[in-house]
Amino acid sequence: MRATVDLRTVNHRSSTSRVRTTIAPALEEQVMARIRGAIERGAVTVSIHVARQGATGPRIDEAAARASHAALAALAKTLGVPAQISPWCSRSPA
Repeated sequence: MRATVDLRTVNHRSSTSRVRTTIAPALEEQVMARIRGAIERGAVTVSIHVARQGATGPRIDEAAARASHAALAALAKTLGVPAQISPWCSRSPA
């Protein structure tokens, strides 16, 4: 995994921070908290790009998906509704 981080700052009287990234929201909040703790004033823009080497696309946690499906099927049974996956779930977005 390789990460590229770009920090841009401009002197301002107030303090504003902005993150442009695709990292998890919890990590984004940690980055912002560190920036806020280190910068007293000015505008800071942080761009983070993460590249996974050898990655070909998104990975699916099959065990978690199966557990979620089982929980939803049990809920459907409790609610008395059909437990089936809608056709729209299997199509790629246009």
